[in-house]
Amino acid sequence: MAEQPVRDIDVEEIWVNVTEAAQMTSYSRDRVQRLAYNNWKLPEEEREIIVERRSHGYMIWLPSLHEYMSRPDAGRGGRGPRPKRKHPNT
Repeated sequence: MAEQPVRDIDVEEIWVNVTEAAQMTSYSRDRVQRLAYNNWKLPEEEREIIVERRSHGYMIWLPSLHEYMSRPDAGRGGRGPRPKRKHPNT
């Protein structure tokens, strides 16, 4: 599966679990889970993404995740899933 830039994701107003969020954003499941956990620990008005804690894990509001990941300062220092660089000699 080819990586898809975050801005090209079809954003529905739905709740997704960590695994689904990882698949939609091309980030690792661990990265998305850490993001959800770190946001869950913040007071509700300070959270960058909307997160709910359920008995089976975290649920993330997809539009807020998309908005967060689309920002250049999204807490990832400009890093993120990127396609592999091609060697200049090929």
